[in-house]
Amino acid sequence: MGVCVLPFPTALLAQYFSSPTNQFAATLVYAGVFTYNGLAFILLWSYAASNMRLLDKRLDPAKMRKVSVRYLTNPPLYVLALVLVFIYPLGTLLIYFLLMMFYMLPLLSLPGPEDLYLQEGGDDHPAAVEKSC
Repeated sequence: MGVCVLPFPTALLAQYFSSPTNQFAATLVYAGVFTYNGLAFILLWSYAASNMRLLDKRLDPAKMRKVSVRYLTNPPLYVLALVLVFIYPLGTLLIYFLLMMFYMLPLLSLPGPEDLYLQEGGDDHPAAVEKSC
């Protein structure tokens, strides 16, 4: 997917962002790739999570809906960043930086996989299987 091309727009941005004449183009390519990746991820997640289609059936559906809602907050920010390129390219990078910080902060991050299951313990719970190995 689009993840494979991430080094190219990153290098392009690093090389040309300081140039006033090339700043717009470099930021537009960077924002375009990130917007594509964000939208592709949400489409993939929506397909996998709808009716627990491709998710482990032992996961708590209520918790998975919360995860889905959390994921849905990001695509509008990617689109906003893409539109902002035309007005203020540095603002686009600021949005991406804030998104990165949002993912890095432990208090705002998603719960660990073991917290998403219906019940704690039991022989079929992933944490119990992991401990027995």
